[in-house]
Amino acid sequence: MIYGHIPEWMVKEKPAFARAVARYYSIEHGQRKAAARGELALWQVAEKVADRSPSALLYSLSVRARIGRAVREGDQDFLRSLHEVGRLSAKPDHGKEPPMIEHIFEAFFFLRKRDREGSPLPPKQEVKNTAAIIAAFHVEGLTAKLPGFLWCGVGLTKKEFRQVERLRRRFVDDRNHHWPRRLAEAGLSDLPRKKPAPK
Repeated sequence: MIYGHIPEWMVKEKPAFARAVARYYSIEHGQRKAAARGELALWQVAEKVADRSPSALLYSLSVRARIGRAVREGDQDFLRSLHEVGRLSAKPDHGKEPPMIEHIFEAFFFLRKRDREGSPLPPKQEVKNTAAIIAAFHVEGLTAKLPGFLWCGVGLTKKEFRQVERLRRRFVDDRNHHWPRRLAEAGLSDLPRKKPAPK
């Protein structure tokens, strides 16, 4: 899971996506334990590389400043949220299925990493299909095999592939997922409908 950590080139390339991710995985607006773990991980990384990375140093200083301001102003809501972050980060997820928007974040992140900076943005259908694959892997308890499958198309037995494919089709077709609304929430509503034709 990306837990809100996306490279700067993706932030510049797709600001609406970056804002949606930042909001979803923030301490103040985060939706689940993953956000808490992600925020803590980002703090730890920023602390370790602050002397080598200007953006990490700025992030580290902004976190310290925000905590300091909360203490000075007696911001009980923020301090409680910090306490909750620490408490939740120590608890296991108990195999709960993440919401579909997290799979959409992961799908777009993967597709951009795969296609690289400067390439055309993926169409909505490809993001939707990749998110459905990621969701199917989670439901089937096959997340350890997901990277090999996404990057190289390997790692599944025939039976596992059939199970994943059955779920993928169901997720793609399921109107309960409200794909247009979910893509909009993820900052991806303006993606193209189809891949551009090769030149």
